[in-house]
Amino acid sequence: MKDLNIMSETFSGYRHENFAVLQLKRHFLLRTTNLQLRDMALDFLDRISEDRSAKLLVLIGAPDAKGREEFNEFFRNFYAKGMDLTLIHRMYNVISQLVLKLASLEKFVIYVNSGNVLASFLNIGLACDYRMLADNAIVQNPCIEMGLVAKGGGAYFLPKILGTTRTYEIMLREADLDAIEAKELGLVHEVIPAAKINEQAFARAAEFAAKPESSLSAIKKLISYSYKDLREYLEYENEILINIIRLNELNCHLG
Repeated sequence: MKDLNIMSETFSGYRHENFAVLQLKRHFLLRTTNLQLRDMALDFLDRISEDRSAKLLVLIGAPDAKGREEFNEFFRNFYAKGMDLTLIHRMYNVISQLVLKLASLEKFVIYVNSGNVLASFLNIGLACDYRMLADNAIVQNPCIEMGLVAKGGGAYFLPKILGTTRTYEIMLREADLDAIEAKELGLVHEVIPAAKINEQAFARAAEFAAKPESSLSAIKKLISYSYKDLREYLEYENEILINIIRLNELNCHLG
């Protein structure tokens, strides 16, 4: 049994009964441009994968995330101050690595989020096996305002759920998407009361943890079989987004 208790600036990890919990904190993505913090998060996932006593993982988003406000502030500062493009590379690479880890993790993963949820965080959830949103969750896509696309595999996962036509609609959508609509679209499995988010998420985790581990693992492997080109897709996604940012940066300076 591995020690799963860890606390950092970007997340906390711990064991709850027979499953592991990864609780993200506000500014998770921005702070993981720090390579040491990034490695701590990825190492935690490796430890979960190797720990046979941890039946599954519950990934919980930051309930106090600022969403659109934080995203817009970051990119305004980036363009105005001529910040190093390496920071964007690192942030995008963190998302890519997290998506790959979650999709390939040899554990069932439950994704839970509430409050302001950036589209990139929903994309991360699409790499998980079971998704829950609190009834106060609002999915926001500020990327379109800047001519970008939400990082994290949206165009990879969404067509499998929605088909191509609806994927275009969702990825180009600027209006917020609430939890109920997300469930109606099939993007999440459950909408739960925000006041009981951990209680209900842990209860659902206990139900899955009680099922035969071999069955959960086999089903995940079979479903994720179609993800064989996910790494290649995420690299291509990075290339496209970085090129857009370079062009935006050039236009900003010329303007």
